[in-house]
Amino acid sequence: MLRGAMAEYTLGNPERLATDIGPVIDAGAKAAIDSHITAMRERGYTVWQTPAPDAACDAQGTFVPLTLIELDSIEALTQEVFGPGLHVVRYQRRALDSIID
Repeated sequence: MLRGAMAEYTLGNPERLATDIGPVIDAGAKAAIDSHITAMRERGYTVWQTPAPDAACDAQGTFVPLTLIELDSIEALTQEVFGPGLHVVRYQRRALDSIID
């Protein structure tokens, strides 16, 4: 369901009403997010991304495709990552109380 919803979003110029996701703030932010995504892949986590923005879109800003990363534990994250990404941790319903604790 998440992948389907992500596929419906539009990357582009935030001045346009049809745009859902604009560029990240600057090239440094893009590099940091791209580095994080690469590191998660290298660590073996499942990473799914929407298609990369077209060249015309990317030439106008620092765009990062919407990204879904499935983690085995919240401890896999050691820092905040600000960008168009979502980290997901699956858990058993019966474990919710201990997860909250």
